[in-house]
Amino acid sequence: MKILITNIVTLNGGDFAILESMINVLKQTYGEGTEFIVYDLHADIAKKYYPGIHFRTLLYVAWRQQGPKGFPLLKKVLNQFSPLKRFMLAARMYAAGRHKIAGMLLTKKERVDFDHYTSADLVISTGGTYLVENYSLAARVYDYYFTLALQKPLVFFTQSLGPFHKPENQRDMKRIFDKASLILLRDEASYQNLKDINVDVSRARVCADVVFSDTSAATLTAAKSRQTGNPLTVGISVREWKFFKGRSTEEGLEKYYRSVAAVCEYIVTGLGGKVIFISTCQAIKEYHVDDSVTAQEIYGLLSELTKKGTVVNTDFHRPDQLKYIIKDFDVVISTRMHTAIQALNLGVPVLPIAYEFKTKELFGKLIDPSLILDIDTIEEERAVEVFRQFLHALQEGREELFENVTKEHLSALEPVKHLKKELALETVIDNF
Repeated sequence: MKILITNIVTLNGGDFAILESMINVLKQTYGEGTEFIVYDLHADIAKKYYPGIHFRTLLYVAWRQQGPKGFPLLKKVLNQFSPLKRFMLAARMYAAGRHKIAGMLLTKKERVDFDHYTSADLVISTGGTYLVENYSLAARVYDYYFTLALQKPLVFFTQSLGPFHKPENQRDMKRIFDKASLILLRDEASYQNLKDINVDVSRARVCADVVFSDTSAATLTAAKSRQTGNPLTVGISVREWKFFKGRSTEEGLEKYYRSVAAVCEYIVTGLGGKVIFISTCQAIKEYHVDDSVTAQEIYGLLSELTKKGTVVNTDFHRPDQLKYIIKDFDVVISTRMHTAIQALNLGVPVLPIAYEFKTKELFGKLIDPSLILDIDTIEEERAVEVFRQFLHALQEGREELFENVTKEHLSALEPVKHLKKELALETVIDNF
């Protein structure tokens, strides 16, 4: 069994947590011998940090501006077409049974990727949040059309997506999702976003984020009766953000930073506690995002007394290393969704700061929605008051919280059932 996992950015630690959990779930589905090829935006750098995975660069990124070299016979002809156009034409030729013609359209180097796709039993677009109009969809859309042109089964793993307002995105998303073999979504809002553009949702299923599969019933049961420490130790995960609704970027960031700083002041000076800033996405120098830089900016707003009780962790951590740190926190305040999920998996309660609808959709099932901080409306006094209320609610609500997390854990394992039932690829395994 050979599976391609595409559209991932593993330099983001949350994406790597998704990848790791996906691979575990897919092995439960198709067996330990399953081969994985991972198509990443930054494959060459990802290999350095995660050497045990077979990475390739996303087709759109790898071949967007490259032309044929050392290919004298057809070079003049091939130079008339971009590599991406030739890949797409080769895919159509291959699907029509014209394998030799397909091979002639590509250079030897290009055929490496082409052969990976043609030999794959399944192509899976990774879970996460990337099919939203805050980001360019071009690379993703190309990959989907290429996969479908090859007539390969295309699966979307658990993700949040949409809404789609731009006509070109509505057109592309409808065409692609109507032909997908299975669509796994993390929330009802994403399901509705597909219905809003008239996608056939008969193959869409709502399941919890796959990272919730990475826990155990024993851990979640123990979390129900765990006592909060005295003094309190709080982990905080922040991120840079610029897509504020109702506020300029400058005003939005100032309110966000000062609100988090105010909560830090309350924890350290009001409760005698300790704060540690740490996140899933930090300290990879080749990557443009570093949450510890945002943490340092917030740290600079703190009083000298609060700074003495606050630490900004600036190191890179693999998910297993991050878990080792998070497990000792009493509470986590998190903007990063996968910092939040990993904390919950370890039995640590989480107060979320929602920057996209996915956070409200998830935590609306776990805690009182009034305890969800909204990055678009966050204010200093309100943030501190919500944190106080959250701590108070934990005294009686910890058991219910982790009962709800247990439901997410079980839901995150449902893709095993859906993949087996709706793709009927079990027969492929029998041949290996």
